[in-house]
Amino acid sequence: GRRGTRSEEQQPSGPAESTWSTTRSPQPSPRACSARTCSCGASAVARSRTSRMTSRATLGLRTCLMAATLLAAARGQECAAAAPRAVATFVYDIQTRDGARLDARAYAPAQTAATFHRAPTAADAAHAWAAATYAHGGCFSNGDCESFAELDKSLAARGLLVVDTSFRQGASNPHPGALYDLGDVAAATRAIAPDLPLGVVGSSSGGFLALALAAHPARWGAGEPFAFALALAPVADPLARAEYLRECISGKTPVRQCHGPPSATRMLTSQLTYFPGGDAEMREARDLVCRRPGRHHNDPTRTFVVAGGHDKNVPLHVLSDVLLWAHRSLVLGGRGHEIQETLDDDSLETVVGWLRDAAQHDACGGGVAHEVKVPD
Repeated sequence: GRRGTRSEEQQPSGPAESTWSTTRSPQPSPRACSARTCSCGASAVARSRTSRMTSRATLGLRTCLMAATLLAAARGQECAAAAPRAVATFVYDIQTRDGARLDARAYAPAQTAATFHRAPTAADAAHAWAAATYAHGGCFSNGDCESFAELDKSLAARGLLVVDTSFRQGASNPHPGALYDLGDVAAATRAIAPDLPLGVVGSSSGGFLALALAAHPARWGAGEPFAFALALAPVADPLARAEYLRECISGKTPVRQCHGPPSATRMLTSQLTYFPGGDAEMREARDLVCRRPGRHHNDPTRTFVVAGGHDKNVPLHVLSDVLLWAHRSLVLGGRGHEIQETLDDDSLETVVGWLRDAAQHDACGGGVAHEVKVPD
């Protein structure tokens, strides 16, 4: 299929780095002698006890060192097992409930890179630890199954079977049409390898779709709840994003790093093709994913949200409600909207490690964790 274009402008910026500190505990030391001191300051009995305690401390230290060595070796084997693999690509299509056929690309971890013009099978997913339906971004109207191939392949190289499609959106399939298409895609993804945990991943406008799909999987035809959801720079509140773009157009936005009127106008026009009902429809869409007591998310899908600290397309206030209930969030200071399609290796490893734990039902123990990475 033809590679789609993204209408939302990218803002390249330098990589975000973290500063870490390590605290090392002091080594145990024997007690000082105090009883029946001799001329040298310690009695023979105290020296004997000190000698025995020193021997025990030395033995304990050796045991700790051996355990640390074994643990390091085990972690090394685990890292080797999780090292990026080659990626196999599958070119095919998926039929929706209304008979439409969506161009699809599946990316699977493999021993050797190859391209197949057929749908993947369970055997093709033998090296995967989970599967994921991917919802690409494109301001609710642009993009296709190859627009974010780099990110798809990065995830597949780390053990995910990723299925990306040219789902219908924009004026030809307005809200909530894309969610029904993605529900059918999720069901088809689950059918490839039923024994694998299934998650959903989305970027930018696709991040909103991923969160909405995860919030109500049965409603959109996806079936059982997802094991995890990953949203990269998601337009979690379409109404807040529309209001921000209007402020950019009028020149009255309080956001320091923002779009100029021409680009903001293009983005708003594109977004409104998917939401022809205007503000009322976007408000309803927002409530699909933003937490409201007693309505949604009493037990939300384990969710990881990644945001750029300098994102002109999706400022942090557009996804602030979701950050309140997401199980894990990562804000990359100094990064912009480019995180929707590529992450630095450290951030990618953090995300994939968390998703793997979530797929194994161990993520966060139901708690919430937030992290901010800032540039040096």
